Amino acid sequence: MSTLRLHNPAFPRNAPTLDMNGHQIRIALKRCILRAAPASSLTLAVEELGLLHGKGRADLAVINCPFIGYEIKGEGDDLRRLRVQVTAYDAVFDYSWIVPTEQHLRAVVDTVPSWWGILVALPTDWGEVDFAAVRQPSRNPSTDDLAIAQLLWRTEAQAILLELGFRGADLRRSRTLLYEDIVKSLSPVALRRQVGSALSQRRGWRDHAESARGDGSFQPLETGKGFPV
Repeated sequence: MSTLRLHNPAFPRNAPTLDMNGHQIRIALKRCILRAAPASSLTLAVEELGLLHGKGRADLAVINCPFIGYEIKGEGDDLRRLRVQVTAYDAVFDYSWIVPTEQHLRAVVDTVPSWWGILVALPTDWGEVDFAAVRQPSRNPSTDDLAIAQLLWRTEAQAILLELGFRGADLRRSRTLLYEDIVKSLSPVALRRQVGSALSQRRGWRDHAESARGDGSFQPLETGKGFPV
C-alpha cells in the first residue's frame, strides 16, 4: 500500500480557533482524501458506513479495491468502545486507520492492532486540521468476506446473483443465504469490486429510512451518503 500523504492547504491566520471534535476532523480528512484521489479514480468516500448490519459504524470508509476504514477520536470522544470497533473494522476493511487527537495518541497505540495505521489530527495556527502519519497500516489478516457482502442491500445482492445465473426461488431466499451465495460465487477481489460498484450507484442514500421489515431493503438512515470522485 502506498504511503499516505495528507496535508491541508494553509488558511489565513486570523481564522477562528478550531474545535478538534470528530465532526471537524472527518470533514478535513475527507477533503484531503478526495483531493488526493486521481481524477480517473472510482474511489467512493462514505461517511458513517454501517458495518455488520448495525453492530458497528465506520466514521469514514474509502470503498475501492482495497477497502480502507478510518476511525476518528476527537477531543470529546472516549475510547471505551474502541476494541469493539476494531473488531467490526477488521471484519470489513483491508486497511484501517485510527485518527486520534494528540491527547488520545498513547492510548490508541496501546489498543489498536499492529496492522492499523495511526494518523494524528493536529490543529494548525490558522484554524484548520492537519494530519501526521505516525504509523502506516499493513494489510489486515482477518477480513471476513461475508461481512463485506453484508454491506449490500437485499436488492443489490439479488442483482449480483442474477448476473451470476441465479433465478427464481434462489433469489427470494433470506438475505443471509443470498450473501452466502455471493461469497461462494466470487473471489475476494471480485466481491470487493461488486460491492464497491453497488455502493457507488446508490442515489439519495440519506433519503432512505430503515426498513420496518428489517429485511435489508434499506440501509439505516445514519449510514450516510457516498461521495463519488
